Amino acid sequence: MVAAMKKAACAILLLLCGSPAFAGASQFVRPEDVASSMACGPDLDELAESARAFIEAGYTDIAIVQVGDEGQDDFLAQAAGPLLDKLRALDRG
Repeated sequence: MVAAMKKAACAILLLLCGSPAFAGASQFVRPEDVASSMACGPDLDELAESARAFIEAGYTDIAIVQVGDEGQDDFLAQAAGPLLDKLRALDRG
């Protein structure tokens, strides 16, 4: 099952490998559609809580991605440390 899912994901990525293809496939996706499907924004408790299911499932590595270079320095300076503390607390809890 996992192998089939990986194969399907690779096929989709190959179809969307160019900017025009991706633009066409994503033209109807609004920022609020993306935001409603994952934790987004400055609420560190919400961001940490969104990882709980993965931690409880036994994942040992979780990627936290801050998208966009405009806020990267602020994220690293202000949020990364406190967010990591909250995630570590979930792991110990």
